[in-house]
Amino acid sequence: MYLLYRALLTPLCFIIFNGGALVLSLIWFHLLNLVVHNPQRRQYYARLSVSLSFRFFIKMLCVLRLIKVRFEHFERLTCEDSRPGVILVANHPSLIDYVLIASRQEHINCVVKEALRHNFFLRGIVKATGYLANDDPEAFLQQGSACLAQGEDLLIFPEGTRTSRQREFRLRRGAAALAVHSGRPLQVITITLSTEFLSKEKRWYHVPSTCPEYVLSVGEKLSPGELPEPSLSAAPAGYAEGLPVTPESNAIDGATPQAQGADCGPENEAEPEALSLRTRRLNRRLTEILKHASNGSFKYGT
Repeated sequence: MYLLYRALLTPLCFIIFNGGALVLSLIWFHLLNLVVHNPQRRQYYARLSVSLSFRFFIKMLCVLRLIKVRFEHFERLTCEDSRPGVILVANHPSLIDYVLIASRQEHINCVVKEALRHNFFLRGIVKATGYLANDDPEAFLQQGSACLAQGEDLLIFPEGTRTSRQREFRLRRGAAALAVHSGRPLQVITITLSTEFLSKEKRWYHVPSTCPEYVLSVGEKLSPGELPEPSLSAAPAGYAEGLPVTPESNAIDGATPQAQGADCGPENEAEPEALSLRTRRLNRRLTEILKHASNGSFKYGT
């Protein structure tokens, strides 16, 4: 009976979610354009509106006993040493991970797939909130550094997509490259689930027999400035992680090696190489943390 209850209410909740996204895009954000003329204030209210809407949606899921959620140590994100501008990085086991985090962090920026700019339900939200797209690696580094310098927190899912049991757990280097480029730390948020739900292999209509419990925990902070300086003679170029550098493996969501060493002139060839090694080292540490949170091969507790 409980499984039937979940099977009926889960799609209804996602219909409500998409309907709410359309109300924000077609009505509320247009009202903000008419009333609030300052672009920065308008973006501020747009992000606040999205966060409060997500908070209502998550509360509704919990009241209906479709999910359980526990937030741990999120007070660390408001500490003085978290300012200005922190790169929030999280593993990505399910479809609503961003919704969960944004429901607690009212004014975060986020890196989204380019496809969401053309999504019928979500493109209005992406535009109004000023979220960054991951289609242009060099623009991503410049825009990401600029928003961090303005004191914004930037949320990135370094996997680039939801965790999959079909492939090896591996992170793209965009978050690590941005940390090295901007000098801002990576604040790790780990997400664990009691049972598989809304994953890469499970659609919204694949309803688990037990109520999924999310645990979101703010954990370690990784600062590029605290890493030991990489020795260019310690390892051959491209083998900092035991992997040869290829255009694909060097990608920052598609970035070229030159993008990782942005603004480094040809007169100092060692500098881009040192930045690249530091990026790989930081990314390797981040991979260890998030892979452990995802239980390595995406095998949940039940």
